[in-house]
Amino acid sequence: MAGAKDEAVGVLAELAQVEGDEITASRDSLSAVIASHGASSDSKALAHALQTARTALDHYAKLAAARSRRAVVLEGLAKLGYSVTEGMETAWTESGRLVLQKPGLHGYAVELAGPGDAQRLQVRTVALGGDRSAARDLDAEHLWCGDFEKLKDGLAFEGTKMIVERAMGVGTVPLKVVQLADSTEVQGRPTASRAAAASGTKSAR
Repeated sequence: MAGAKDEAVGVLAELAQVEGDEITASRDSLSAVIASHGASSDSKALAHALQTARTALDHYAKLAAARSRRAVVLEGLAKLGYSVTEGMETAWTESGRLVLQKPGLHGYAVELAGPGDAQRLQVRTVALGGDRSAARDLDAEHLWCGDFEKLKDGLAFEGTKMIVERAMGVGTVPLKVVQLADSTEVQGRPTASRAAAASGTKSAR
């Protein structure tokens, strides 16, 4: 029982470092069990509280890793000149989608999408309507392909590896047209022109 309580104290210390409703509930429950007088009937309660606390910490760690992956990608895109503003990571988390524009590239943008854990990322060029032509569509796709390579190189330099799992050639699929009021508006599900998985020191798979 003493060994389990020592372990519980260590887990409680970890819980104290993070916030969240699930974390708070687990911390309060574990703290209450630790504060008990150690009757044999408390052993099951302690084991249950410990398991609940470990589950909460694991869930928090996965959410934090996903936030880190999204933040790393957005930071890389910002360095390439894309319009990244405060709150976009949250919007991406909540909607699962994000559309980023690049000043000077009128009528086109890049759409990002991926599952909640952000281990895989779908990206593609989209059209915003307006003045379009087949030639301009191809130019926009070529520009994104170049930026994507720069993004990969930049992330690799910082310790994050991005692996392309599927890439469709420029002009293979007609560009999706997105109507949006701002760069965070989310539209329907994408057909990815590039799918990538990020991994590394900042974005572990």
